[in-house]
Amino acid sequence: MTLPWSKEADIAGELSRLPPGFLTEYASWAMQQTDAPLWYHIGSAFSLLATVAPLPYIMSGGPGGRLETNFFGMVVGRQGYERKSTATGLATRLLEQALPVRVGLEPGSGEGFVQGLADNPQQLLEMSEYGDFLSKTRARSGGNYQAEIKKKLMPAWDGRRLSRKLSRRTVVCAHPRLNILAAINQALLSSESEWHDWEGGLNSRYCIFFAYRERRQGLGKGNPAQEEALVEWLKSVASTPDSMYGKCLGLTNAAEREWTDFNVAVDESGLLLPDDKFIGVY
Repeated sequence: MTLPWSKEADIAGELSRLPPGFLTEYASWAMQQTDAPLWYHIGSAFSLLATVAPLPYIMSGGPGGRLETNFFGMVVGRQGYERKSTATGLATRLLEQALPVRVGLEPGSGEGFVQGLADNPQQLLEMSEYGDFLSKTRARSGGNYQAEIKKKLMPAWDGRRLSRKLSRRTVVCAHPRLNILAAINQALLSSESEWHDWEGGLNSRYCIFFAYRERRQGLGKGNPAQEEALVEWLKSVASTPDSMYGKCLGLTNAAEREWTDFNVAVDESGLLLPDDKFIGVY
């Protein structure tokens, strides 16, 4: 199994063993455009897949007996060196061509966040300057209306009902399918995150892709045919009636064993100390 600290060649080897599909094709295309770590492209591809996943796709098992297909990805690396925003921007570029309506806009308030999801329940929010978002949403003396956004991210990831009450009506998003693709460097993740981002569960909802750049590449090499094929695939999946997909079958027995063994190994590792703010991230 590839571990988060594996070399890029290890991750490429795992990809080569997968059946042909969007994930492998996207990684191949993105690696021609930039020398950002392959690990970043995996996170970006997952974000796109979640943004076009059929709404009935809910996996049985997991916390609470069910798991939504919402996905929060965060690519982490050194400032200006790992090409973080370049990598996340490639995903947005494809989505803008395929389904511009599902490209989310960064909200300016908690009320605006709920309204945005009510108008567009399934969307991808790219935050290439996630450190700036964390700074703007920090709790401050006297209050900060933007801090309400972070409080609503967790129930949105869970797929729980969100609402805001107006003077004459209530705005409701009954089934949010919010996906986030964030990019940040280690220093800002440390300095701009608040204690409750770690201990309150927000950062635990992110799948973190931390990597160092191993390849060196000058200009990106465009592949219009491959890009068009990826765009058309996203369009096709999003336009296919949900009823044609059938029921989500969840994890295979082998995958369920892997997941269980992983959780047991973490429990027995001694990492889950009572005062450790990274428990959720582990």
